[in-house]
Amino acid sequence: MEAAERDERDEQDANIGRSENSEPEINADRIKMHESAQRVDRFAKVHFRSMVGIKFMGLLALASLLAVEWVSEVRSDESQRVIELTSLGKDVQLYDLVLTTSARMLTLTGDVHHRDNYFLKVEPLEEALRGIEMKAPE
Repeated sequence: MEAAERDERDEQDANIGRSENSEPEINADRIKMHESAQRVDRFAKVHFRSMVGIKFMGLLALASLLAVEWVSEVRSDESQRVIELTSLGKDVQLYDLVLTTSARMLTLTGDVHHRDNYFLKVEPLEEALRGIEMKAPE
């Protein structure tokens, strides 16, 4: 298609050159108009190509932003799971310490209060362990 356009322009250029014998003012005006049309045509092609390029880069930027958002969402879910598991792990450590201390104190002192404290903390420990079991991947 561009070859046909070039042939047409060459033919117009040849026609402009042939009309030199006729009125010189009209010929000069035609040459100026032809040159101006060629400049506008070149500008329009460059403008069109640059706009297509800019729009393509915009689409690439949008796609990359969406990919980053998706990755950060996946990471935020995973980080939230890690935070919850860490919290449950700390709870298990606390209840383990309380149970161990209560058992030792019951053995040393024979005080029934330590036995009651021991049995009160068994259920929260089991709940924390169930929570870890549910949230932790296999």
